[in-house]
Amino acid sequence: MKYLVVDGDGEVMVLGNDGANEAVTAADLDPEYVQSADHVHLTSQRPETAARLAELATNADATVSFDPGRRLGERNYAATIDRTDVLFVNDREALAVLEDDAAYPESDVSDRVVVVKHGSEGATVHTPEASYKHPGFDVEPVDTTGAGDAFAAGFIAVLLEDGGDYERALEYGNACGALAAQAEGARTSPTFPEVEAFLDRQF
Repeated sequence: MKYLVVDGDGEVMVLGNDGANEAVTAADLDPEYVQSADHVHLTSQRPETAARLAELATNADATVSFDPGRRLGERNYAATIDRTDVLFVNDREALAVLEDDAAYPESDVSDRVVVVKHGSEGATVHTPEASYKHPGFDVEPVDTTGAGDAFAAGFIAVLLEDGGDYERALEYGNACGALAAQAEGARTSPTFPEVEAFLDRQF
């Protein structure tokens, strides 16, 4: 359960209580349901629940992305990260897995994709082959709640559709985040046509 306080610049302060996510244990999961997916995206589930979801997905040859959020530094998500194909972190959370962007090649996660979200400054994606950066889009924020989630959704959608086109995935993810930041509330869901129209206006 989250209580959101949004200031005049669209920046958000989050106060949270444990919600339904915390009540779901590994024993509650339906393996057949999870294994029917082609891709599984995880957020800040309990560590043992997240690990079991990732295990079920990888055993079924599904890809896994993981955005652990603010609890990355407080909880042991090592088992989940070990099975993650794409890891999303913001600048602060990145310190738990990377000292800085330059440390990626020597890090414990250098064999997978790590996406570092920089808020209004865009994002960087590190892959075993190369790193890419997108500066983001200059928009007037109304409410940044959910912008990171929208970014991840856009990035994953393009990556699953286009394979390894990380630069396009970064651009698309940043566009989704920018659109989400221009709308009130945490449940913004930019559509493909909306994102394409937004990108057309940028060039």
